[in-house]
Amino acid sequence: MITSETTHPLHVSLGDMHFKKMIDQEEILSRIQAMAAAIDGWYKASDFELIVVLKGAFIFAADLVRWLKSDSVIHFVHLSSYTGTTSRGKVDVHLGYEGPVEGRSFLIVEDIVDTGRSICFLTDMLRKRGAADIRVVALLKKPAAHVEEVQVDMAGFDIGNEFVVGYGLDYDQAGRNLPHIYRSIPGPA
Repeated sequence: MITSETTHPLHVSLGDMHFKKMIDQEEILSRIQAMAAAIDGWYKASDFELIVVLKGAFIFAADLVRWLKSDSVIHFVHLSSYTGTTSRGKVDVHLGYEGPVEGRSFLIVEDIVDTGRSICFLTDMLRKRGAADIRVVALLKKPAAHVEEVQVDMAGFDIGNEFVVGYGLDYDQAGRNLPHIYRSIPGPA
């Protein structure tokens, strides 16, 4: 539960963790608009399909597709590799992509790329099934946390190796609704 007197606080508490605003919603939306323009440039008139990684990327993806001029089919997959703030070191598939792949172009939309395991898992699966082209966009990227060789064609923001919530990202399913991105801090907010 969020504990604050305002609807857009500088600090929030979720469960036993405390967070401070890191990236403002207006800055996020401005960056997403620029990312959409770049994506339109990649594909121009060619067909591509979006694969949105649930649950965290749903807000980012919704805002991104509003700015895309290209029309595309949207699919959803649900992968998880975290418990609380810690990666389990393996990827669980709760909802996989079962549609046709061979010869198609895919744009994977991810909330955050940290260890890289989820993105590597998904891109490897699409390559093995014959995808013609795979690109990855992420709202956030944590280069210092990568444990895999990671393909990220465009990231909204590079951040340090810190735990973040908001704008779709969560801490044990809490905080997805926050309009800004917050980073964890020690002690009470």
